[in-house]
Order: sequence, then C-alpha cells, then structure tokens
Amino acid sequence: MADQRLNRQQILKGAGALGALGAAAAFQNPAPALAGAATGQRQLTARGRTSDPLSFKYHLEASAPQRYAGGTLRTATQQNIPSLTGMALFSEQIDPGSLRELHWHPNASELNYCLSGHGTIGIFSHGVHATFAIRAGSVTFVPTGYFHYIRNTGADTLRMIATFTHESPQRIDLSALGFVPRAVLAQTFGVAPAAFPLLPQRGDRVLVKMGSTTTGAASGPDVNPSEPFTFHLAQAAPVAYEGGTVTELTATQIPDLDGITLFLLHGLPRSLREPHWHPNAAELDYVVQGRAQIEVITPHGEWVTFEVGPGDVSYIPENYFHYIASVSDEPMDMLIYFSNIKPSHVDLSETFDYFPRDVIAASFGLNQQVFARLPKRGDVFMAAKK
Repeated sequence: MADQRLNRQQILKGAGALGALGAAAAFQNPAPALAGAATGQRQLTARGRTSDPLSFKYHLEASAPQRYAGGTLRTATQQNIPSLTGMALFSEQIDPGSLRELHWHPNASELNYCLSGHGTIGIFSHGVHATFAIRAGSVTFVPTGYFHYIRNTGADTLRMIATFTHESPQRIDLSALGFVPRAVLAQTFGVAPAAFPLLPQRGDRVLVKMGSTTTGAASGPDVNPSEPFTFHLAQAAPVAYEGGTVTELTATQIPDLDGITLFLLHGLPRSLREPHWHPNAAELDYVVQGRAQIEVITPHGEWVTFEVGPGDVSYIPENYFHYIASVSDEPMDMLIYFSNIKPSHVDLSETFDYFPRDVIAASFGLNQQVFARLPKRGDVFMAAKK
C-alpha cells in the first residue's frame, strides 16, 4: 500500500478548526484514511527526512523462506526493516520428525511463542537446565548464550515465532562442531581419537531431520512441564476493555525474563488500540489474525500510515506516537513484543483527562469549548466501534 505523509507543523498550524476536528475523527474511524491511502496519493509532502512505511513493516510470511532439511525459516531483522533496533523476529516451521538443532545466541536473548503444533524445548547452561513440552500458546524465554533446541514431537508442522533482543541476532549451531579437531573432542571425553565419531564439516544446519530414537521426547522422563523458562499464556488472566483484551507476560510467570516481554492483544472487529506511546520500550508486532491500520508519527515532523495482515510484522520505535485500528469484520489478534519486561504506556484518553482543556486547545489555536463535550473516560486502551 502506498504511504501517506504529512508534516506535523502543517497539521497543527494550517488545518484550522475543521481540519483539527477531522483529524480527531480519523482516529475514531480509520476508514477514510484507508480510502485515501488506497488511491496512492499524498495530500502533502513531508519536509526533511522521509519515512518509508517499509521502515516500519515487513511482509514476513510472504517473503521467500530459507529452506533446510527439517523445515523453513523466515527472518525480520534490520536488513528487512531498516529502522529496527534492539529487536528481531523469526518465523520457524519445523517439520514432523525434525528439530531446530542445538544452538545458542551470542548477542541476544530469545522469547518464542508456539503458534501451533506440539514440541519439546531443552535448555542448558552451567548449573541450569530444563526440558519441557510446548503447545500452541506456550511462551519460552532463553537467556543470552544458553544452549537450547526446539523439537517437533507431533504429527503436524510446529510453528514458532521467535523474537530476539538484538536487531541482527547471531547464532552458533552444534553442527559447527565438525570444525573442531577430532583429537580435541576425543580428549574432552577421555577417549582415543579413533573412538570419537568423525563429524562432517557441514556448517550450520539449523533445521535438521531427527535420526531414529528410542524414547518419545514429549513424554520421556526428562521432561519437566513446570520449569521457570516457560509459561502458557492461557493460564494468565486477560485484562478486559470495551474493545478487546490484553494478556501480559510478566517476570512473575517467567522469573528469568529480561529485556523483552510479550502481550497478546485481542481486538473485536473494528476496535481501536487508541493513540499512545511507550516511554521505555520499542514495540515489534506479529499479526496472527485480522487486518489493522497502523499510523506512526515520528519525531521528524512526519506521519506514515500502513496496513498489516496475517503474517506481517510491524515495528514501532520507543516513544513514537501510534495507534492500531482493526479494519476488518473479523477479530484482530496480534503478538506484541516489547523491549522492556515492564513496558509503560501513555494513552491519549488519559492525557486528555489530566491536562486542562485550555492547555490542549492552545496547540490547535482553538477555543477550549471545542473540547468541552469530550467525556473523561479514564484509560480507554482498547476502544470499541461506536
């Protein structure tokens, strides 16, 4: 979809009373903005640096996957979203009888969410280890540098969304062990070099097929379902608003959680996550269901509006003003990752409740009576269609 841009100075100084009220109406009903965007025409051109909507979104699931013996991998990194910093998101599809091989990330922690299927995750670091089963709705946190694998133990594809605390996460896979001298490996295990398997130098394999096994990973004796690295979001009580619900992952549920968290946002059809910003966190979103219009206002005096649908990723930098509006007649479900385990937010509704109306009106050059009829509603958060 073509982008729309408008200089903030022109919005505030040149629009006048009707323009200001029209902009407020656009927040309440995003359909006119979408209609304008569909034409591919800009009303005004932004001054200074230009913001490309592709800097804030990426069609992840529509991109060409990296194919491996055990499945496919799609990545959204800074290479795909130039404005991305401090976060990245991968979509992994692991075939039945396959696994994401043992590996670790030298520069990033990982927070993954199981979209569908059944599997097992094993995590190990010095003095710390856990192996547990996962299913749709399971969330797992893997600290930086922890050795881990993800295994498909079901009959269907295991679909995982993995988000990282670095815009370009690194990895070292176990298959790289083939480059270590055989004598070194043999000495490590206290055996003669001839007694240690000769490992091929194949490099990282990423998603690999499993060989023959003697025990089922999901039901074996090594699986502990109550380890502190994992939590099922269905066990958390959602917070209800008039326009939908929000389920929040916290350090209470995963004690080792650090530098990243996840909110599951469920919006009713045509609902609105009201205009807001996050003072202490960037936001990286993955659309599971529904379609949404997102508008981002940047510190450069620009705004950009774009639409996202299932499989799309959007990124909102820390403190950027934005909203998320459902634009379809089906529910909207989004995985919203934040770069802080306690993300804060400032919502438009609560600011209008707090500040005097004459202070608000001064920004638009309007009489405060223009805003007098707006009710004080508290923190709306998710607004329903009226």
